[in-house]
Amino acid sequence: MTFYTSEIRLSWGLGRVAGGDWDHDENCNRLRETTTYRGLKQRFEERYDWEETALYRRAKRRFEIGSTVRRYDSIEAYRNSRCEYLDELYHSIKRDGYRPNKVAGHDNPHEDAYAHKLDPLVVIGRSGEICWTEGYHRFVIASILDIDEIPVYVLCRHEEW
Repeated sequence: MTFYTSEIRLSWGLGRVAGGDWDHDENCNRLRETTTYRGLKQRFEERYDWEETALYRRAKRRFEIGSTVRRYDSIEAYRNSRCEYLDELYHSIKRDGYRPNKVAGHDNPHEDAYAHKLDPLVVIGRSGEICWTEGYHRFVIASILDIDEIPVYVLCRHEEW
């Protein structure tokens, strides 16, 4: 089973050791039950138009209430930039295999967070379970394409592991 947690922050630095409850069930969610997973699966496996996916519909709802999504200020900007970026990411991984992000150059000027320049980030809980904390989209695309292994950075491990 694959989980994710948002309880650990990149500002901590890579390879840290930390105690706490960040790896407890209430702080970890099943990745395959997320809107991101469902939306990307709909788009790339089930061949939905973007506008029909759970991911796009969630973004549209957020814009309708006056929010932003990933620093985009409209559904049109999200569609034209973010969705096109995800299409290119999928086709690049399908065509060339999964390459480390630094080599692949998957740049999107609207998403310049430091974490996007790294490969996916994981944390290791007290029982040795791996939880994703950054890089869900690349993980999901690799999963859809049946890629068994991708490089990751270990952001943190629990002090009890």
